[in-house]
Amino acid sequence: MNEKSKQGRNYKVVGLLTIIASFVAIYFIFFFHSFEMIVFNKTNYDIDSLAIGNKFFHINKGDSLIVDNCKSISMQSGLPFGLPKAKIKGLIKDTFPIFLCGTGVKEIKNGNYQFDITISKDNNLFRLYWQRHK
Repeated sequence: MNEKSKQGRNYKVVGLLTIIASFVAIYFIFFFHSFEMIVFNKTNYDIDSLAIGNKFFHINKGDSLIVDNCKSISMQSGLPFGLPKAKIKGLIKDTFPIFLCGTGVKEIKNGNYQFDITISKDNNLFRLYWQRHK
């Protein structure tokens, strides 16, 4: 085999490997998302119908929940945006509006996060809040 033929084959192999590496990089940048969130119930109540993404979850008091089938979540200042939406048997949800500013809200698709759900209770009314896990 002559030298030009070997050199031409080497260029083809390098070109093919470059194309394959590019496709793999594009997949990981745009399509592969590894998002996991662990939620700890710190309310001393069983939480039902906790809305995360488009799904609803149940967390017993003192337990935690691993959410790994959610594609993304909106976050502001390191916490999920808004207040947790859920039901607690025997208590009435406080529906007095709280106005939240949407400045700095980002959609997060990658990472591992841990949050606590806490409660503020007045008589039979309750409101849930997100906190960083302690």
